[in-house]
Amino acid sequence: MELNHLIYVGRRLTQSGHLAARLTFPDLVGAESVVLADLLGQRFSTVTEIAQRIGYTQGRVSTAVAALREAGLVGSRVDEKDGRKTVLFASELGSSLGEDQPDQSAEGILDHILAGVAESDREMIKHALEILHDALKATDPAVRERFPS
Repeated sequence: MELNHLIYVGRRLTQSGHLAARLTFPDLVGAESVVLADLLGQRFSTVTEIAQRIGYTQGRVSTAVAALREAGLVGSRVDEKDGRKTVLFASELGSSLGEDQPDQSAEGILDHILAGVAESDREMIKHALEILHDALKATDPAVRERFPS
């Protein structure tokens, strides 16, 4: 794969993921839906870690977190590994919002993107994306730091 193709695919997948988050949490505005979706997938994260994963500035993430905390959708606590840090997590209320349609919007968006692709190839691509996700997560320094093997 050429570098510009990789960048394009990464950017479009990011846009698709953000759209899926907005569809999953339609009542949230701005970055709030993307931040909450990220916290549902990666519990106990710092603002910096969230910003790195979703590609938003720390200021934008902090603003979204403040609104989510005010709404009772996100909580915080001191990091057990580093008492100087605060980690965030989706509250019970925040977690319950995503239960209604856990990954249906992501599935739907992928199905839309892959509409012209044969069913067998579509399933292969979705499977390859899961493998890519696992491989990327395994090489992510933030994940290794927080969850050493």
